[in-house]
Amino acid sequence: MKNPMTHTLKTTLKFATATAAFALLASAALAGDLSNGMPGGMKDGRGGAVPVPVPVPYEETFKYYVGGSVGWTFSSTGNMSIAADHQVVGQSHWIDSYSQLQGPHVLSLVAGRYITPSLRAELGIDYRSPQRPAKAKDVVSYNGSLTGTLTSGASQTNVYAMTRTEDVITQNHTFMLNAYYDLNREGRFKPYIGAGIGFSRRYVTRSSTESVGGCNTTLSTGGACTNDASFVAPTAFSSSSSEDVAGFGLAASAMAGLSYKIGDRTTWDLGYRMMYHGGKVAVAAPSLGGFSTLNIGDRFDHEIRTGLRFDVW
Repeated sequence: MKNPMTHTLKTTLKFATATAAFALLASAALAGDLSNGMPGGMKDGRGGAVPVPVPVPYEETFKYYVGGSVGWTFSSTGNMSIAADHQVVGQSHWIDSYSQLQGPHVLSLVAGRYITPSLRAELGIDYRSPQRPAKAKDVVSYNGSLTGTLTSGASQTNVYAMTRTEDVITQNHTFMLNAYYDLNREGRFKPYIGAGIGFSRRYVTRSSTESVGGCNTTLSTGGACTNDASFVAPTAFSSSSSEDVAGFGLAASAMAGLSYKIGDRTTWDLGYRMMYHGGKVAVAAPSLGGFSTLNIGDRFDHEIRTGLRFDVW
């Protein structure tokens, strides 16, 4: 004879199993409906469910940098001369040309931006140490001749013994917009080429003294020096002058070099730059018979520079 309690327990278990199976089937059907019959479910963002955001790629590169460099001008060419109202006799010009000067040292500061993986642009300021084409300790003695018309109407040339000291200081500073193209951008060693344009500020200080001892001979008549009041200059003359003059001109440059990436943010640069400084400056000083004018014109510098760049953002 069957136990009623055992029979009831078995019946209950069968009912619970059937109910659970039905619930699982219903859940599967509902999920299929929410996904519109396509693979996936609510997490895929289909059928009106909240979508899961798609990861946005982040470009892990720097856009801006700052840097500095030091350099030396190993060669310079340009126009530098003196024009005087008198004629120099038997004496070469006292002033050095640019090619005879030891080049200035250069200190540069820049701030730039990477425009593309290979192209970058920067603003730069260049400071150059002073140069002395003439020094105060160099005393130059020479003869200067003057030609004048006497009261009688005759022309006479007198030659004067002259002593002159000069102290001339020149400086060139530049403000540049530069563009560079980096080759082998993904490598640690990156050759580069570049060009720049801007303006140059030239600063000149000239201090001078001149003394004329008097007339020591005449060339045209062979006679004694005249003191005729109508003559163009006195037989004795002395002067001193000090003047500061600044001027601006066009500046342009061409660069080539090699950079090496030391770390994630730091790059070392070594390169050559040819720099053009435009603009003219004239500084006049009193001299026998009128003025002695120092003319400083365009110049080209050839520089070697090295420095560091730091990526900042």
